[in-house]
Amino acid sequence: MVRNSVLLSSKRHAARTPAALAALPFTTPVALTEESWREHVTRGPAVYRIRAWDLERDAPRAIPRLGGVDEMGIMDIGESGRGRTRVADFLGAAQGKPRSHRAGWDFYMYGVAEVVPLEALRVDALAVDDKDVAEALELALLEDYRWRYKDRPPLNGSAGKYRKVAAWLERRGIAARDGHGWLNILTLLRAAGFTAAR
Repeated sequence: MVRNSVLLSSKRHAARTPAALAALPFTTPVALTEESWREHVTRGPAVYRIRAWDLERDAPRAIPRLGGVDEMGIMDIGESGRGRTRVADFLGAAQGKPRSHRAGWDFYMYGVAEVVPLEALRVDALAVDDKDVAEALELALLEDYRWRYKDRPPLNGSAGKYRKVAAWLERRGIAARDGHGWLNILTLLRAAGFTAAR
């Protein structure tokens, strides 16, 4: 009985969020090993995704998850008030340099490069107005990922900054959860200045 309830909730969730999240104007994915990635990631506030890439097909590499297959190859979803610096920290940590980025450090320490070489990592980013918006969008993307795949992206140690985002929404007079107690992703997107695609 609980399983059916969870499946119904997941189907309702999936039915109302893909268009809104798919319409977010992320940059074209670019190789992290090429210096040109810096041109694609803003110096200011941003949400970014580190993605696994199939070099032979020049397309995202599918990643099996608990609840399905992530066809976009998302390894990490992150945010920062300084997008370019944060992605550089990921890259440095992934190369074993002393940088403060959990996902990059996990990539290096656990030998993820044996499965997804550094050359096969791509980054895409979305520039936003401020860090609050970046945190809200990161949380929306992570919540959507967890609903879809019953899992976090492989390198994500965080589930997002729910308390900070909820406080930001409350200051704006917006409830973070819907009437059923679920985080309302469409509300997050609207509060961040994005409208749902129809």
